[in-house]
Amino acid sequence: MKLYDATVAGTRGTRVRWLLEELGAQYETARLDFRKGELKTPAYLAIHPHGKVPAMFCKVEPPDRDA
Repeated sequence: MKLYDATVAGTRGTRVRWLLEELGAQYETARLDFRKGELKTPAYLAIHPHGKVPAMFCKVEPPDRDA
């Protein structure tokens, strides 16, 4: 699981990080600098089309039907 958050304090990403910590979830953080336009890059817009933070990316494997 990957959490995308901004480099400035006070974003809603703080709340998401807090929840993930309380749940004991394993995740990595990608810090984006909105002053450099990192929220509007094509790569990030593919994750969050509105170019906002926070956003999460979680790759879910389909269940094994043969098991």
